[in-house]
Amino acid sequence: MTNNELQGTTEELKEALQILAKVNQELTTTNEQLKQADILKTEFINIAAHELRTPTQSIIGYCEMLEAFPEKKDAFINPIKRNSERLHKLTQDILDVARIENNSLNLNIEKVELNEIIEESVREFFSKPSNIKKM
Repeated sequence: MTNNELQGTTEELKEALQILAKVNQELTTTNEQLKQADILKTEFINIAAHELRTPTQSIIGYCEMLEAFPEKKDAFINPIKRNSERLHKLTQDILDVARIENNSLNLNIEKVELNEIIEESVREFFSKPSNIKKM
């Protein structure tokens, strides 16, 4: 091999090493992003599981009270219905997150009655005996 051929090979090797270093850096960055995304998904799953468990336990509790005290069914039906609707909303929210990740979420602009939402939240809060005792 001549000196010119060796120099050419050395330059090509340096270029290849620079490209390899750049690709390696990009892979490292992508790997860090994937790790962060995995952490966020794990946190989301934990939060979603907790949020699903809360109304589910409430529904189960009210159903047990309904079995034990059928004469008080009127007092137990509304919380069961409210928590069932909450579960439905939570599952819709989880599906929306999946749609966001798939870039297939369609947003609909709609008016909401903020006073109704606040009143319902307050009623829900004070309907739980443990929250009344804290006040």
